[in-house]
Formats: sequence, structure tokens, C-alpha cells
Amino acid sequence: LSLSMSTFPINNSQGFEGRQYGATNTFANRSLIQVQVAKGHPGDPYFTYTMAYEGIAFMTGTFVRSDNYSYYCGN
Repeated sequence: LSLSMSTFPINNSQGFEGRQYGATNTFANRSLIQVQVAKGHPGDPYFTYTMAYEGIAFMTGTFVRSDNYSYYCGN
């Protein structure tokens, strides 16, 4: 999932939504993927989100910002 999603204010500007289409050569190609945060801003230390695929919510959770790069899971 790309972290360079387009973001838009939602919920009377109390929250935001990130939108991105699935990557080429994947099952999600040309399918809308949304991350919706009803209350919060991208710079907050944490916020609760709902993730949706083609408009159907399938996951909720909490993003937590960390400045500790030992949590980085890739190269």
C-alpha cells in the first residue's frame, strides 16, 4: 500500500481520508483503497482508522507514530 495517498478532509474537517488505487500487476489493480480517520490529523502521534477496499470496510485499528526506527520492517 502506497504511503503517498491523496488525502481529503472528512467529518467536518475533524478527520481525513487517504485514497489510492491498487498497484499495477496486483489483484487490487484499479481498485480503490481508502484509509479513513474520523477524528485526527496525519501529524498526530496516533489515530484510529478504518480501511476499506472498493468501499467495503474490512479492517480497523490504530496507527501509532514511532521515531524508533528499530520497528522498520523493510530494506
